Amino acid sequence: MNIITFYSYKGGTGRSLCLVNVAVALHLSYGQKVGLIDLDCEASGLHHLFEITCRQNGDLLNFLHPRNRSISKIEQYVHEVQLVPGAVPGIFMIPTISDPKLLEEVPWDKGVEAFLSHEVFPALQRIYNLDYLLIDSRSGIASYASYALRAAHCGVLVCRPDRQNRFGISKMIEICKAAGKPYLVCVSACPNPKKNIVRLSPLFKALGEETTHVFPYMSELYFEEFISTLKMPHSALAKAYGELAKTIYNFGRE
Repeated sequence: MNIITFYSYKGGTGRSLCLVNVAVALHLSYGQKVGLIDLDCEASGLHHLFEITCRQNGDLLNFLHPRNRSISKIEQYVHEVQLVPGAVPGIFMIPTISDPKLLEEVPWDKGVEAFLSHEVFPALQRIYNLDYLLIDSRSGIASYASYALRAAHCGVLVCRPDRQNRFGISKMIEICKAAGKPYLVCVSACPNPKKNIVRLSPLFKALGEETTHVFPYMSELYFEEFISTLKMPHSALAKAYGELAKTIYNFGRE
């Protein structure tokens, strides 16, 4: 099972949207079984993108609470994502419902990390026969974010070309290089990428030409997020997500 973490230094870069589109493409285009974990515990949202109503107490924060931390109950927290009515599910998600009270009761420590790494991840692979596990990381530089990258075989670093993102992603690239961690850099929501290649050059320069994928801006997403690989599969954005999925699929074959 290949573990891929989706990270952004700033919120609002389209990181979660990128993750779900890649998950859909990996399943529909390559027949892969994909697990998803929403580790953005303070600002969760993967279940909203899939339009799934989570079961009561059936989310990651509840699972990580010391009173519930039993791997034998893992299936209570996994939600099967049905992309096509009647089809066999190929995406399996442990969502998170952000809850201030639970966030105080589940301090992030080595015990949580060990439970995830040594029990949750292996159990997901064993029960659901996963090919990939995609982790939605918290933004910024914090314990949630650092763990998600440390646990992954590859990091997908999602950013925009502004000054804040150039700074943050540059720092994360330094960390990935120091740790010997493979990574991909993705620029999101770029209007007319070919026409704006000159305006993207400060980002390319700051990252040392490390940018691998540029996602075009789609105005329809401004008012309501949706999964373009499902609803608009022939759009330029869906095709760009498909190229990233192909890169990740090929990485998993190496």
